[in-house]
Amino acid sequence: MPVIIVYGIPRKTNQKKLKALCDDLRAATAAVKELELVADQVSCFFPSDMMSAGLGEEIIIYVDSLLKKPDRTPDVRDALAAALVTTVRAFFPETALIECFVHPVSRDDIGFSTFSKEVST
Repeated sequence: MPVIIVYGIPRKTNQKKLKALCDDLRAATAAVKELELVADQVSCFFPSDMMSAGLGEEIIIYVDSLLKKPDRTPDVRDALAAALVTTVRAFFPETALIECFVHPVSRDDIGFSTFSKEVST
């Protein structure tokens, strides 16, 4: 399932805000009907940047591991990218540049395995 990786988030961003951003990115992805995904199928990561200069000025979003399917056309991928940029912009309105790159992959080009442990509360 797709993985959203966001670079350039300011270091001072607290965990509550990151959790809310992740939830909204998942919801924005699921809202693109042609993807036929639910929010729980989307993973989000916010890797730490080694250089602190410029954090928050430019934010780059990558969507990786989105499997190619007939309904996932370039227009659909552009709609996903636009939705994710809009979502991040709502959290960081002062950011000068936000870009999103969607990298679809073919099932024939990758190996894949999964493990999922249901967590009950």
